[in-house]
Amino acid sequence: VIAQDLQNHNVITSSLMFRIAVMVAGGTTDIKAGTYRFDHKEHIISVARRLTTAEYGIDPVRVVLPEGSTAYEMSKILARELNLATAAEFRLAGAQYEGMLFPDTYMILPTATSGEVVALLRTTFDERTHDLRLQAAASSTHSWSEILTMASIIEEEVRVDEDRRL
Repeated sequence: VIAQDLQNHNVITSSLMFRIAVMVAGGTTDIKAGTYRFDHKEHIISVARRLTTAEYGIDPVRVVLPEGSTAYEMSKILARELNLATAAEFRLAGAQYEGMLFPDTYMILPTATSGEVVALLRTTFDERTHDLRLQAAASSTHSWSEILTMASIIEEEVRVDEDRRL
């Protein structure tokens, strides 16, 4: 299907030769999903390499999501920076993960959907808090969800770093 689409859009001249090139480059299961931009016809080997290494041909956008941002605030930043369909779409997708969308600086493709951005922020949160979750499970009687809720309240209410340690 992918090979035929590429041929129909004049990116390649032969879908059969492309399938062979992809097999040589690592197999059809190695094609990375996403939106690709091809400004001109490329050699089949080049196209196969781009699709198996996620070279989209689209420049990512640098997006800064400040620490302490709510899903609502993140949605406004993402809508402005990425031109997401609507800020409401991100809020809807991210609402169930309030407090678990990791604030950071991201390089995001402008073609990313709200769901893809939420998944990126959630994955980053899970990776960055992995050790904390293990420590909490070993040393606390509170659930991870309860700990996150307490941390959010402390972050919102406490104004002096010294008081946060209490």
